[in-house]
Amino acid sequence: MNDPTATPKISLTSRDFPSFTSDFLDFLRATRPDAYTDFTTTSLGSVLVDLAAAVVDQLSFGQDLVAQELYLS
Repeated sequence: MNDPTATPKISLTSRDFPSFTSDFLDFLRATRPDAYTDFTTTSLGSVLVDLAAAVVDQLSFGQDLVAQELYLS
């Protein structure tokens, strides 16, 4: 059974798709160990995790572009 008081570690310095994917999977393992147990690459859950990681990766890229505009010559 999962512990509702346990706080999963969330990395705020992840910058790429593989680290976002591993962070999401670590979060799922820590918060929902009984609900999500199929970690194969062909499962629907893994596809949804990859989709969420891709969206966050695109958002991170856009954030970097906006931040670079602060330092235009």
